[in-house]
Amino acid sequence: MRGMTAGLIGAGLALAMAASSAQGAPPGFCREYANAALNQVRGALAIPRCRRGMEGNRWSSDFRVHYDWCL
Repeated sequence: MRGMTAGLIGAGLALAMAASSAQGAPPGFCREYANAALNQVRGALAIPRCRRGMEGNRWSSDFRVHYDWCL
């Protein structure tokens, strides 16, 4: 599961960097991306020392924030 999550995030980043203009990914991909992002947020929240650096939307625990960004 962790390898798949990393692969999805890596693919998303590659897509974002390859595009000459900002374009969103398909909704199905964005659902997976948002779920992977939430898993990372939960993992970081479980480590007290990590919480201090968790600022901004990147570390939001709201699915919609990550999903909308991906779209």
